[in-house]
Amino acid sequence: MVILDNLETVLQPGERVGQYRPGYEGYGELLRQVGELRHQSCLLITSREKPREIALAEGNQSSVRSLLLSGLNAHDGQAVVEQRRAFAAPDSDWQTLVQHYAGNPLALKIVAAAIEDLFDGNISTFLAYVQQQKTALVFDDIRDLLARQFDRLSDLEQEVMYWLADQSGICFAERLQSDLLGATAKQGLLEVLRSLGRRSLIETTSGNYTQQPVVMEYVTDTLISLMAAELITEKLSSFIRYALIKTTAKDYIRDSQLRLILQPIASQLQENFNTISLEQRFQSILERLHTQLGYSSGYAAGNLINLSNALRLNLVGYNFSNLNVWQADLQKINLHRVNFTNADLSRSVFIQMLGYVLSVSISPMVSRSLRGTATGEYSYGEPLMGNLWAICNRGKRVGSGRWPGTLLAPYWLRAIWIKRFSFGILKLVNV
Repeated sequence: MVILDNLETVLQPGERVGQYRPGYEGYGELLRQVGELRHQSCLLITSREKPREIALAEGNQSSVRSLLLSGLNAHDGQAVVEQRRAFAAPDSDWQTLVQHYAGNPLALKIVAAAIEDLFDGNISTFLAYVQQQKTALVFDDIRDLLARQFDRLSDLEQEVMYWLADQSGICFAERLQSDLLGATAKQGLLEVLRSLGRRSLIETTSGNYTQQPVVMEYVTDTLISLMAAELITEKLSSFIRYALIKTTAKDYIRDSQLRLILQPIASQLQENFNTISLEQRFQSILERLHTQLGYSSGYAAGNLINLSNALRLNLVGYNFSNLNVWQADLQKINLHRVNFTNADLSRSVFIQMLGYVLSVSISPMVSRSLRGTATGEYSYGEPLMGNLWAICNRGKRVGSGRWPGTLLAPYWLRAIWIKRFSFGILKLVNV
């Protein structure tokens, strides 16, 4: 029997999984011949990455097999932790502790030392602290281990890992593909997901993908550090490629992104700049988006709006014209004199969606407005406060009875008639 331990050390970092370092291609030939030729020996390898020769040759009817070492169960995980000393804890706490670190023996050994040193050996107190912090608690030794593995990934693999962490939960391939920027990333997504699976960095369940809590915590922390550094230096990269929050996601995902990603970045900026400096910096970044990037600005403009909202910055006079304003939460922001001319707002959220507005009339005191859309709807409300009192379609007021067939507008709307055609569609007509 021949045993090759840690075979990933001969594989090329920064490339798709299974590529060999220059000069080590002979290991691939060895694996191929051992798998194809008849012999009476056995080759056993351990690796964090699956060599492509193994991936191609393995099968139920083949002499080549691979075994994914999953995490330890609660009983075996407890045995690993108690190699250090005996810990008193109920079975439910042991189950939670082992699952929290995905049954990884090395992680459990590191956590056991931390529980003994920092929590006086009390597992329940440690778990209560983890729950309070809403974090996986990635200790330095675990962080170093994950950093070595993460640094081996290709750029596309790292990009997908960041997006998976940004989703804060289970995600399917179609959603990831819609989030990625660039045709190359979109086309190579499935191969990247397969590669990450062979590196044991993601988990797959019924076609959905996710990360273990410890991995997600590390990747999220890395993304936060990258974005904060880019905003400080004004050299944008990750800030363009990734959305700080997904405003179109479910509420619990958006709340998690606000707490775990957006707020920590905002806090780092507040530690380095005062409000005036932040407004000047954001204006400078916005100007750079116009002059250097334009429609290649990705998620940067939407990220600026969401950060400004978190930092309570004044957006008056900001110019987002001709930019992609994606994943921006515009529901509770004062947008007075903000320029969105020709901006792509397709992935942002508003208080109320009205469709294309074709005709508008505003009262002399700017306290009332009437707007007509391309769908035949018209709305009546307060333009400055964003309050809508009525939305009407096909002669019916939403939530109320039928309006008259033909209405003459109030005195400040005398330039507009509201006319209903015989088939019931309301339309604003200038007179």
